[in-house]
Amino acid sequence: MKTTRLNIFINITAAVVISIFASGCKENEPVPVSIITTDNYTGLDHLDIEYNGNRVVGKSASFFQEDKTAYVTLYSEIKPSELSDKLSFLPALKGPGALPGSPSITIPVYLQQDGQQFTFSGSGKTDFISYDYSGSVSNEKLNINFNNAKLINTSLAGIILEPTGFIPTGTILDDLVKTKIIQLGNNKYSIDELLSTIVRTISFNPDGNVVVTYIKTADGAPQPAQCPLTMLQYVPLSGNSIRLYINPTDLIGQIILNNPYHPDLPDNPFGEEAKPRSGDQDDTNSEITEALTDVLSQILGNGLPLEYTLSGTDVSIFLDLTPTASILSKYLPVLKEMNPELMQKLEPILIQFATTKPGFTFRTLSL
Repeated sequence: MKTTRLNIFINITAAVVISIFASGCKENEPVPVSIITTDNYTGLDHLDIEYNGNRVVGKSASFFQEDKTAYVTLYSEIKPSELSDKLSFLPALKGPGALPGSPSITIPVYLQQDGQQFTFSGSGKTDFISYDYSGSVSNEKLNINFNNAKLINTSLAGIILEPTGFIPTGTILDDLVKTKIIQLGNNKYSIDELLSTIVRTISFNPDGNVVVTYIKTADGAPQPAQCPLTMLQYVPLSGNSIRLYINPTDLIGQIILNNPYHPDLPDNPFGEEAKPRSGDQDDTNSEITEALTDVLSQILGNGLPLEYTLSGTDVSIFLDLTPTASILSKYLPVLKEMNPELMQKLEPILIQFATTKPGFTFRTLSL
């Protein structure tokens, strides 16, 4: 009888000890976040990114989790076919990221459960900016807000520029800059005219946003307007160099906003199609598509390389086309073999791309 009671006492004691240890371990364990099963977020209904109070559009996020730590990767992927079915021949392109200077960035976030969602906050730093962040994530939506974002190099912060003119190069690039190709309202403008008659001011914010004010030409009388604050972003580099990042989603939105009709591209955006010389037209088009894809990915993902000079209140900004020419040059042997006529047209342009830097002059309104 004593043995039976002793066994019962031992069993009860063991159960209590195991229960205490189990509950203690559970309290100290990281809370698993297995209820978050979504690993990709895109679209305005499922992804909300804000940068110093301004919504950033056209981006995507991937989400990976380990216990209470999650990793959010922000990037953008541009699908030309979604902009126009005339561009369906182009594959998806890498675009600019959510933060200036970072086409893609992965941020570790430490999750705190709040009902069916998890919240997080922290601070971070890239090679170009410092920032605080906060947000929340659920299976339906990811929110992330970047606050107090500021460039590490603020040498251009606060400068406001007024366009004053194009700097002639004496090359074929002058004709490209002065050709009326941009439809705004009922009129077409060249790049030169766009800067001299439509764009009023360009200013550089300390957070890397470029503020562009312009004259809106659609929906009645011309009136002042401002582009979305995250449409253009910049980071200063060493010396007098800048990288300018263009958000194509915002850019397309501005084109539509400033036209009384939905803009559409011509059947062939690149002019009259060349006639096949033999049976190699498909191969030629494939090479051209690959070259165009590389160039657009370079421009959108890595940004436009710019250089500037200061002289009193006058500023000159030049576009460095060397990276573009370098990418295209590797396709020259193939294009020359497949389509000599096309090569004859492209070669002088590419040479000028590699040796000429088109530029514009500006007057500073504030320093």
